[in-house]
Amino acid sequence: MSTSTYKTSFGRVQITGQLVISQVDEGVIFGADAHRELKALTSLHLDMSRPYGHLSYRKYSYSIDPMVYRKAAAADQLAGIAVVVVDEKKREIANYERGFFAQRFEIFDDLREAATWLQTLLREIENKRNLA
Repeated sequence: MSTSTYKTSFGRVQITGQLVISQVDEGVIFGADAHRELKALTSLHLDMSRPYGHLSYRKYSYSIDPMVYRKAAAADQLAGIAVVVVDEKKREIANYERGFFAQRFEIFDDLREAATWLQTLLREIENKRNLA
């Protein structure tokens, strides 16, 4: 499984298999333009006929337009978002953001736990599809 890593206008993105990992830079306002840039990268690398997961590593402080979650929810194959937080304030913000996203949205303290959760979620969805 190959990994592609990008420096974007908003931070860094790494794509491995059907998993997108992002780390937004300090002070960025993540809005519609950043969402379009992220969507272009995912469309380039992912098999869009299969579910995928997004892991957001919240190392830095930044702002996100909550409407981005509504646009992300419209992505047919986005199965879930795992948010990794480094402090209680970021956890509170992620809990607030959870209300804007219709699919699975979980918060973690550890990158490996978050990636494992997303990989398990993707396997479960694929298994259900294969049984149908």
